[in-house]
Amino acid sequence: MVRGGIWLIVVLAALWTGWWWLASAGLGQLLQQDRIAVSGWEVEPGAARVSGYPTRFDVEVDRLSARGPNGARLTMGNLKASAPAYLPTDLTLVLPESPVVMTLPGAEATLTAKGGIAELRLSPRRAMDLQEFGFRGDALEIGLNGQEFGGSGPIHANLQQSDKNPASYDLILKAEALRWEEALSRYLDIPTELRDAAASVDLAALLTLDEPLSAATVNAGSVQLRSFRGLRAQATWGEVTLRAEGDLTLDSSGRPEGTLTVRVNDWRPVLSLATDAGLLAPEMRAQAETILTALGRMNGDENT
Repeated sequence: MVRGGIWLIVVLAALWTGWWWLASAGLGQLLQQDRIAVSGWEVEPGAARVSGYPTRFDVEVDRLSARGPNGARLTMGNLKASAPAYLPTDLTLVLPESPVVMTLPGAEATLTAKGGIAELRLSPRRAMDLQEFGFRGDALEIGLNGQEFGGSGPIHANLQQSDKNPASYDLILKAEALRWEEALSRYLDIPTELRDAAASVDLAALLTLDEPLSAATVNAGSVQLRSFRGLRAQATWGEVTLRAEGDLTLDSSGRPEGTLTVRVNDWRPVLSLATDAGLLAPEMRAQAETILTALGRMNGDENT
């Protein structure tokens, strides 16, 4: 009996080893292609290495570039990805700490992630539906055309498929220490009292789409947002605080219907920002301030 058990283990180990090397070779062959078509983009991987035997698939790509519609181009270096060998639909990506560059006609944007990790979990059933997507990072830096525009401190985002409806997803977004560099402050003419103030965002909602997210639906560009419910959002910027909650549904043209309650305190710098940015005509400034002051007094505080 002992000998039979040993032989069974040997056979299973041999089968597992053969499967791992076969899958690893297929993955390596895929990454050696000059171009890989993904959701309307042509991805060009650089030199790649596959390791992790026997429990994982660990892939490291020296560089990655992609060409998209309308001349868009994305480049990044040293991308790492890993997944358990027994469940390759659970994927973890370690983003490079060098800038990710997005080139568009007339503009070049950069995104630098410090400690950036993305996790992707796909359903092995239901046409590879997205079950969960998460991102976390210690800091983000954003640049445009060679100038630093701003960044953030810790950031966390998560999108998780609902157990009750595969087309519904719980969304959570938290970002701290949002800031804007001098170049963006001048471009937007941000009021002086807000230029050096850090901001934060905390948002949660249940999003319902017309069909689940999957490689096929994303590639087809057919997914549309139908509603978001249980919306709870809070944003702070210096002394300004905004809170919002509500439930909205959207028709086929994207027009929302429902109730959204918003509360803003110390709102005058935001009114100045809207005026300076051209969102509010200067001749309407006094009238808007009068109306908002009256609404605040109805609640007992003209600043809220």
